[in-house]
Amino acid sequence: MASSSAASTDKSFMAYPSGGSSSTVSNSAMQPQAWEDQRKEARRLENALDVKLGQFAKLCSGYEQSYSRGESELATDQLMDSKAAELERLLSQLSDVNDGMRNALGGRNDTRAHTLTRHRDILHDYQQEFRRHNSSLGASRDRVQLLRGSTDKSPLLGGQGHNASGALLRERGQISGANAAVRCCSAMLTQLCI
Repeated sequence: MASSSAASTDKSFMAYPSGGSSSTVSNSAMQPQAWEDQRKEARRLENALDVKLGQFAKLCSGYEQSYSRGESELATDQLMDSKAAELERLLSQLSDVNDGMRNALGGRNDTRAHTLTRHRDILHDYQQEFRRHNSSLGASRDRVQLLRGSTDKSPLLGGQGHNASGALLRERGQISGANAAVRCCSAMLTQLCI
């Protein structure tokens, strides 16, 4: 029994010649490979984001026209929401990959640090572009909401289901009438004071 425990001690010593653990040896050997895998994944995600952001931009710019063509509001909104969610997921994945690249770099300052900075800049640009398109989409949704026919009974609309532009025209007419009445009263007061 003593000889078998000595043999197992010899085997474990031979497996770790530096006296370290197997994870330390494998991590140092795998770090360049992990960096390359992360970098390739980052490039793949950046390419996918580039394509999908272009598609999202087209959809955002054509949002208002889809209503004028009579397309379903629900279907259009669901499509926009699903595209936005997909872009958010890809941006999150790219952020995670960038964090993995930072971890694989391990604080060393070599040429890979410049590459990591470039990938972070690209992520930041994509995030800004997504926010800009999403903001544009929100503004388009607001305009469509304002200009399409209102189905609720609003006190602004006189309790009738008229469209928003008609309500704005009526309100403009009322303001013009009030301004004319004020000018008339002002002219009468001026004549009385003279």
